[in-house]
Amino acid sequence: MKYMHRDWNEVWKKAMEQYLMSLGRSQEGYWDATRAERFNRESQHNDWAKGRTIIREMSVLPTDNVLDIGAGPGSVAIPLAPYVAHITAVEPNIHMCALLEQNIRAYNVQSFSIVRKLWDDVVPGVDLSPPYDVVLASFSLGMLDLRAALRKMTDVSSREVYVFWFSGTGGSDRDRQFVQEQILGRPYHPAPTADIVYNVLCDMEIFPDVVSRRLSKERIFPSMREAEDYFLDRYGLDRGSHGDAVRRYLDTRLVSHEGLLALRESHVRTMLTWKGGA
Repeated sequence: MKYMHRDWNEVWKKAMEQYLMSLGRSQEGYWDATRAERFNRESQHNDWAKGRTIIREMSVLPTDNVLDIGAGPGSVAIPLAPYVAHITAVEPNIHMCALLEQNIRAYNVQSFSIVRKLWDDVVPGVDLSPPYDVVLASFSLGMLDLRAALRKMTDVSSREVYVFWFSGTGGSDRDRQFVQEQILGRPYHPAPTADIVYNVLCDMEIFPDVVSRRLSKERIFPSMREAEDYFLDRYGLDRGSHGDAVRRYLDTRLVSHEGLLALRESHVRTMLTWKGGA
């Protein structure tokens, strides 16, 4: 039986273009100072709890040289640093780089370097000094040519590559769809998912180990007003223009929790890991 071959890299590219276009953003243009600072606060919450859930899935050694692609403010790199020999962070955004440098100083992180470029533009041997024992890309697959990005990750790793990405849709997709379609009046396209990453790798004759986990979280608010403030700030909305619509929407999303209000979200996180080729 013959099967029709699909160019999964092209499937990824088109889906990512649609996603970025629906959000009205470029690969690097989304993280202004306000959004970057908010993300930094969320990353540090409960002693970098989100990053530590990533680290628990990885296998690292005290002698490891780690490359973190799309490191942001150090969401994984800062809590990982005490357990490895050196971390090189690739991060193109000026606001994220400033926060990363701030966190390196605040947490007295040693043996750390930053490459201020998009992964697409990084040249191994010029911008990097491979090989790296471990290469990590944690929710940072904003590139359009995924095949080239994954090939480069494989080429600079001497032992293991870890990619973390989304499977399916979650609560935040529901919220973004509401903002895009009901408030901004433009269609919402979710980001391409981990199954496409898997298929791109298989087309490259790389067959990764795959682990998926459903994760849940909730944000607690003392009042509807504070929930509205959070939602308006998160999505860059104005209370005067959008407050009533957001209030009506949150009436359908918030649940009572011990006399407070809870905004609950869940999503499936998928880890794909494979052997490096350096």
